[in-house]
Amino acid sequence: MARKPRTRAGAPGDWTTDDWSTPPEVFDAIRTYFGVWTFDLDPCCRAATAKAPVYYDLVGEGMNGLELPWFGQVFVNMPYSDPMPWIIKAIEEVRAGNAQRAILLLPADVSTAWWRVVASHAYQYIWPGRIKFLGPDGKPVGSPKGGSIVAVFDEFAVTEVPRMARPWIQLWQ
Repeated sequence: MARKPRTRAGAPGDWTTDDWSTPPEVFDAIRTYFGVWTFDLDPCCRAATAKAPVYYDLVGEGMNGLELPWFGQVFVNMPYSDPMPWIIKAIEEVRAGNAQRAILLLPADVSTAWWRVVASHAYQYIWPGRIKFLGPDGKPVGSPKGGSIVAVFDEFAVTEVPRMARPWIQLWQ
């Protein structure tokens, strides 16, 4: 069951915890570590928080990143209240050859059904500590209750038959 996103005091009425933005230092560390100087698509953002030149706006009419095609190098900081549809979409788009690689920022929660899908279809990297995500004003607003992982879906990780969970790798020590 998906969690219900919360509205933060002082935020616009339609801005919830699912809209928190990835801080630039986290995004830059991910780009550098994986050698992606420019992501081609951010399918799950607000216009003000887009991390790629092409993006699908979560609140824009006809801009549902779960329904539109993905391509190239994709960065996804999806709603933490319901990651499963975004994980399935990443697998489908990489399998179809549309996306070369999809890098997802997720809560580190091994107790969920969606994590078992990630464990069998992606490489997981532990983000050290808690990420202070950004609110509508660009200021830090909070962290998920636990840590975060970076899940990488690419042609080598995504297979027709799920494999055993891959080992976790500690990043950015």
